[in-house]
Amino acid sequence: MAEYYQNSLLTIAGTMSEMEAGILKPYKEEDCPWDPSLVRLPYRNESAQPSGYFYVYKRRSKLVDDYWNLVRESNVFKRAWILQEWLLSKRIIWYTSSGLFFECHSEPPHTPCQEQISLSVAKPNLRDHLMLKNAFHFSNPTILQFWYRAVEVYSSFDITYTSDWILAIEGLAKEVSEIIGRSQSANLSQESLPQAVYLSGIWLADIHRGLLWQMDPKAVPWTRTVEKAPTWSWSSLLTPVKWPNDSTDVKHEMTIVGICPNEGLVPHSEPEYRLVAETLVPQAPTDAFGSSNLSACLHIAGKLHNVHIHGYLAKEERLKVAASATMYEPAPTTGRWRVVCSTTRNEVICGWASLERELPNEGDCADFGTSVLGLLVSTRYCRTGLLLRRSEPIIDVLFLAQLSGRDKVYQRLGVGSIFDGTMVRDFHHSTTQEIQLV
Repeated sequence: MAEYYQNSLLTIAGTMSEMEAGILKPYKEEDCPWDPSLVRLPYRNESAQPSGYFYVYKRRSKLVDDYWNLVRESNVFKRAWILQEWLLSKRIIWYTSSGLFFECHSEPPHTPCQEQISLSVAKPNLRDHLMLKNAFHFSNPTILQFWYRAVEVYSSFDITYTSDWILAIEGLAKEVSEIIGRSQSANLSQESLPQAVYLSGIWLADIHRGLLWQMDPKAVPWTRTVEKAPTWSWSSLLTPVKWPNDSTDVKHEMTIVGICPNEGLVPHSEPEYRLVAETLVPQAPTDAFGSSNLSACLHIAGKLHNVHIHGYLAKEERLKVAASATMYEPAPTTGRWRVVCSTTRNEVICGWASLERELPNEGDCADFGTSVLGLLVSTRYCRTGLLLRRSEPIIDVLFLAQLSGRDKVYQRLGVGSIFDGTMVRDFHHSTTQEIQLV
């Protein structure tokens, strides 16, 4: 699909809700974007001599609003497949009920009358939308930033068959893989892994950030599970997701020691590919980590520590405090974050947890909560003070539950950040273990 859309001279897209009569039909008078009353004005050439006339008209609504409402908010832009079709196409002509829009990578959308959308007057959501398309090019040194933003948009769309969830973004993943392979400054977090290793929607070389997705706190929760997809990947759920802002002052704490593509829940003790001297052994065939690969198991060496999760940070003030203490922006306004406490100091809030799966043995009372394992993913540092600068550590953690009857095999429950100094030290002092994450 990537080749079809990238190599087409022109992609034609219809946005009308009813297509029975096709997309080539006259306007209804009420859908015409301009007022039928035209004003004729005299035109003077460069020599200030009369040279005919030109006509002006008044739009019934702003051009930026028409594009947003007729294209971005159309039914076709609620389909998961549309994202890669839109991003991969070099040139698109949108047929809407109120006229045409021409769109390409290099310029903002415009109409046949050469009216062009100005980013300076566009609302933030439209600017983000158009800037996403502009960021998709082979010379982008921060292509992974583009990828996370693209998946955030993609995850808000719907799809009929859950088995297509990873396939509907496969073409885009192939192109991003090529860009990563060419880029020498992709800012990857684990350079020992081959750059283009990709499983279940996450780039293994940027695993420390890729694992930190969470259900978007601002979105209306609607969750469907995807069979065979690993719990550590966003592709295991049909729900809007979000990544934290990228940070340059990060220490990566866990290590990928092996990968098992297509393993899923099949019992095994050793990884199919183990990392030895910065190389995957045995050498993986070219299709082992293809963009349509869905199921996988990660073998991880990391530090585990027990924490207690209970209740909710329901009040907006508490959410703001927790977000500020962990340098999370913007702070959520709805109480979906859970309270993280020490198993020995249940009265002290140590951090927050965003869970997409039920806690084991929690029962009906969320206030009681339960104890779970946390996997230390990375440590960030909050710089405070003006004259006397201090550096306070914040840790990013995956919350895990052990699979029944499977020693050292875990599934993901959610993600969170911890700012309490005592708990941060407890994690850092824990013994490194090798586990499997499925």
